[in-house]
Amino acid sequence: MDFSCQAKQYSGDVFVAIAIPLASCKFLKTPSWKVCVLFCAAGVAAMGLSHPAVFVLAGTGLTVLFAAWRSGQRRTALLQAVAAALWLTAFGLSSYLLLRHLYQVPGLVDYWERQHNAFMPLTSAALSWLPRAALNVVMMTGFHHLMFLLITAVGAAILWAANRRTALMLFLPIVCAIIASGFRAYPFADRLTLFVAPALMISASFGLSTAPRCCGRLWLCAGFAAFCLLCFAPAKRAAALFVYPERFGREEFREAFMSAVSSLRCPGSVFVYETAANHYRYYNEYRWSKKYNAVILSASQLRGEIPDINFPSSFCVVTAHTSDAELSWINERLRASGFEGAETFQFPGARAEIYVRTTRRDVSGSENERLPAKPVKSVLQAQPPARSNSK
Repeated sequence: MDFSCQAKQYSGDVFVAIAIPLASCKFLKTPSWKVCVLFCAAGVAAMGLSHPAVFVLAGTGLTVLFAAWRSGQRRTALLQAVAAALWLTAFGLSSYLLLRHLYQVPGLVDYWERQHNAFMPLTSAALSWLPRAALNVVMMTGFHHLMFLLITAVGAAILWAANRRTALMLFLPIVCAIIASGFRAYPFADRLTLFVAPALMISASFGLSTAPRCCGRLWLCAGFAAFCLLCFAPAKRAAALFVYPERFGREEFREAFMSAVSSLRCPGSVFVYETAANHYRYYNEYRWSKKYNAVILSASQLRGEIPDINFPSSFCVVTAHTSDAELSWINERLRASGFEGAETFQFPGARAEIYVRTTRRDVSGSENERLPAKPVKSVLQAQPPARSNSK
């Protein structure tokens, strides 16, 4: 049910990101009061279907207004200004009546900032934040991220040179969303950036379809090979999920957890972080028949809001689908408690890290003696142990 609701919600984001620019092009070709009324109604309905629709409307509205004013179509510019005023009024009413209570939940801002680093800093740190945000958005497509980023950049440049109006309609909403994230009004990360997908796909396809006209058959062959490489990984994963739908989002956790259980450095001392709690319950109840016991570790416990857990001298923390920012925060909290990472088992989407105590503490919590830390060992692609027959 949860994944079904998310699929409907975020598919609405993608639909709006495609439908509104198409409606804007229709409005530019045949501007009239009748088309303006339909355009206004479509914008209001879009804001009811999708939260990022306000950025799509802002980007396309500014593009239409600028294009009409520059070409001398004063009537079209006036109609677009009326539509923009109605959209702004509808957005204000929606924010006040429906979304006002969400602005008063500090835990939401803390979650997106701590786990996804979703807000652009309004300092020089934005220069390093922007490339990371772009890479995270591209990785979400499931394609080979570096190749897809290169093809998208080439396609965007060709599209800008060929039709700047279309390029602005596609990419100006992304700029608006990033600016909103700088003021902590919208998290620009993870599933909330799915409305960016149409712009990326159109740019990539535009580049692959236009470049052969200039570069001949050599580029055509290279483009076809690149397309096959891009589609191999998502096609393989889609086929695997079609055959084994019950493994969605859990198969990586299984390997990481079994690596932790089989490790000799933390016998019987496995903590499952809250991001992997559902995965652990699924396997422990339906696959392993409650054979393996682990303790669920929450962010509140690491922050000290809940009485501290009695960590043993060595233990393992298993995470799944956890961002780099969240993993760094976990390491910092455990390091502050006197533990250091000793061994890491890294899998796609899941991770198991063994921690050992490096300080002895008295009852008051002060450090008495610093113990020599064991050398850190990183297993970048750990081989999973033999699977049990209970699977």
